[in-house]
Amino acid sequence: MIVFPALGNERSAFVLASALTAIYLVGIVLVRARQSARAKALRARSTQLILTAAIGSILLFGLNAIVFGSLTVFALALWTQLLVAVISFYSLISLSPGPD
Repeated sequence: MIVFPALGNERSAFVLASALTAIYLVGIVLVRARQSARAKALRARSTQLILTAAIGSILLFGLNAIVFGSLTVFALALWTQLLVAVISFYSLISLSPGPD
């Protein structure tokens, strides 16, 4: 929380960090959803799971910025983003041909 010393309290720091992260994630999810649609990959189960988890993370960050302003919700939203990365990684690995 780099902005904590400037803002003076932790709640304001979590609100600002959550708001900025939610805005950033909206852009990323829109770009990735467009790419998935162009690749006709929206019907793949892994893509559906990734988009669902990413939207859930956006909602958590947004709610934390607007309503909660807490470390717990911020950590839960970060954990959800980690879930997106794990699903992405394992869906990519599962498509690889493996060693010959």
